[in-house]
Amino acid sequence: MPDGVRSTLKQIADTKKPVFFVNIGCNDGLAGNPLREFIVTHKWRGIMVEPVSYVFQRLVKAYKGRPEIHCENVAIGEISGVKPFYYLRKNNVLPPGYDQIGSFSKDKMLNEDHLFPGLAQYLESRDVSCLTMRDLLAKHRAGPVDIYVIDAEGFDYEIVKQIDLKNSPPILIIFETIHLSPGDKADCIKLLEHGGYRVKEVGGDALATLIKNSPVATPTGVNRL
Repeated sequence: MPDGVRSTLKQIADTKKPVFFVNIGCNDGLAGNPLREFIVTHKWRGIMVEPVSYVFQRLVKAYKGRPEIHCENVAIGEISGVKPFYYLRKNNVLPPGYDQIGSFSKDKMLNEDHLFPGLAQYLESRDVSCLTMRDLLAKHRAGPVDIYVIDAEGFDYEIVKQIDLKNSPPILIIFETIHLSPGDKADCIKLLEHGGYRVKEVGGDALATLIKNSPVATPTGVNRL
């Protein structure tokens, strides 16, 4: 985890106030997950979303006995329903990390061959249940979300667009930029800046921090933590 990500999360944790998060594309919620430390040490509450079944099983095992963590074996889509999702089947041949990639786009998966040579022979797809962000939050009767962490292999901008920046702005949005097209990356940053956020790139991620007293953000969002 980049130092900039951890230090930002630690600043939030140091307030000692309750935090509710949504983690999209969380894998098994362990190694490399920036929220893990704070879930354990500060008992942050939230929803963890992972669409790949065999990875989701590890996620459930990792957070067994933690009722404050809700695990969802779905993908976040533009509409709720069912949609083909591409992933790499479980194997002992590809380098570590192959199970951390998944996408609605077959081409995006094949483009990862430079990291995982020969991945095409392990590429599979299955129909996955999809929820919009609104439907996900409604299902769990969730109140305001303080932090979003998104790792969606180039689908990040589509997910960011579903966050209610006007009526319930989170204090922090972390999303992956490395797989975004230049146009989507620029549009995503512009959307967030217009919504009252300061955006900083850290490695292949971006941190969008709500600017307090922003005229665009609502008072309840600004003062939630």
